[in-house]
Amino acid sequence: MSIVTLYRHSRFIAWLLIFSLIDLGCAPVSKIFSSRGKAYRYSFEMTEPAASKELTYKVPEFTIWFVIDQGAINYTLRNTTGSRISILAGNASIGIGNKFSPVRTSTSYYVDTVSYLVSNNVLANGNVRDFFIPRENVYYTDNKWIEKPLLTIKDEGNPVKRQAIQKNVGSEISLLMPIKIGNNTNEYTFKFKIASVKNIEFDSLRSMPRIPVPQMPKKPPTNLELWSSIGIVSSVILFSIFLVTREKPFPGGL
Repeated sequence: MSIVTLYRHSRFIAWLLIFSLIDLGCAPVSKIFSSRGKAYRYSFEMTEPAASKELTYKVPEFTIWFVIDQGAINYTLRNTTGSRISILAGNASIGIGNKFSPVRTSTSYYVDTVSYLVSNNVLANGNVRDFFIPRENVYYTDNKWIEKPLLTIKDEGNPVKRQAIQKNVGSEISLLMPIKIGNNTNEYTFKFKIASVKNIEFDSLRSMPRIPVPQMPKKPPTNLELWSSIGIVSSVILFSIFLVTREKPFPGGL
């Protein structure tokens, strides 16, 4: 092909190169978006201590309702006795598969340790609403708080993950919940079976509102910061003493 021919077809060749580059550039982009895969939502049924599709359990002393979102087991308990009921949250635990974990509640959601968990008290004929989350599922990193889901909710375009999510149907999540009524403490074990898994939009992946995010945790100063502060304060004090003890601190009597 002569130079003259190339020149005549230069515009066509330029457009061909542009479209080729666009096509090559779109391939990685489409790969990125496809890697999102699909999102899923689980629906549950209570199997113990009594079967309930509404996740409700009722005894003469109390009635309790559960709602399980992607990250927590939420509950509302109504005290139907004439005395106080205490939920011993510090001794509660959540079991997923064969692994049980201590929990966080609204009083310990944003702290590094939950050893001081207190009881959640419900007065006679009163109500309480709270949630349980596995302790290790909430952590602070990169200047923000992260809450992990109870179960895998994204397949990331991976067929193996997609199959594993679908196989979760029929498995259970357990909640060990000690409840003190008067002087007697009973350990209630609530079991929730995954009844179905539904494909949903990514925008629908939202947990129920927890509690307001606190300010960034204050950390103790490092040794360098501590000694720097001491040095600055010492310099200011010495300079102040120097000024006060001089008859004429500055030339000209200033």
